[in-house]
Amino acid sequence: MIMWWLKFFIFICLWIMVSYGKETKVKIAHSSIDHFNGHLDFKHINENLLNQRHRSDMNASIRLQPRNFIGPEILNELLDECYLYEDSKYYYRVCMFRNITQHEKSKYYHSFHAILGIWKEWYVTSDHFDFLLYLEGDDCIAGSQRQVVLELECPLADESKDLAWISNVTEIHQCIYAITMKSQLFCDLGNLYSHLDQIGQIEWNLIKSLHSNNQLSQEEYTTYLQSILDNYGLKLLMNGQTFEDIVLVDRQKSREPNDHQKLLDEITSLKKKLEDCQNSLLNKRPIKN
Repeated sequence: MIMWWLKFFIFICLWIMVSYGKETKVKIAHSSIDHFNGHLDFKHINENLLNQRHRSDMNASIRLQPRNFIGPEILNELLDECYLYEDSKYYYRVCMFRNITQHEKSKYYHSFHAILGIWKEWYVTSDHFDFLLYLEGDDCIAGSQRQVVLELECPLADESKDLAWISNVTEIHQCIYAITMKSQLFCDLGNLYSHLDQIGQIEWNLIKSLHSNNQLSQEEYTTYLQSILDNYGLKLLMNGQTFEDIVLVDRQKSREPNDHQKLLDEITSLKKKLEDCQNSLLNKRPIKN
């Protein structure tokens, strides 16, 4: 009798273990499939990435903040929007005026996630907004931080009718990414001059006048113009300069701080010369009553 009850007890225990094991396997499998198919909580993952950087870097609370919005007012429509792009291996989440992150497609829970960059500044020509630069990404095995160039393109008439979308992501150099974003909003952003305030326009008019009167060389004019645009978070593209040139020079500057300081000293000296020219012009102009 005792043997019969013992066998019955063992049978019940085995049945419970097998049933529980099947149920557990099913739940784990479903969870893995959901994760693999892209059902990722990107917002939660991004917050975790930023929090990790805050904990590991005392200055992260300052450096990880994107700069305040600047640029054509029409782009305010994209201020709080994020866009997803996927290739065979990764998802990319692009928040235009905040940050860009990368998320590995994986069936495993601990898949790879990284901050590729935090938005820092525009790069422009004298009549066009060209691209945005994202810096301070997570550390890379190449010994530097990840960074991204976000290039803006006007789509063709027969392309997507969405407000905006990511059309391409390329790793142009190790841990340096070029991302192309398209939107009808980018088709007519107006010229750069029209987006400056009155003070900026007056300063630009002044150096144009000095340049046209041969009081400033082309090199000095370009340097002064850059000093004006610095006040608006805008960096000037030189003739023939590409976004690849920008990111490679930026990476080299971080390795050569002394050369960068020399450039800053030269800009300070040229600003002083501009102030002297301004004072000279003001003294020569008759005051109208």
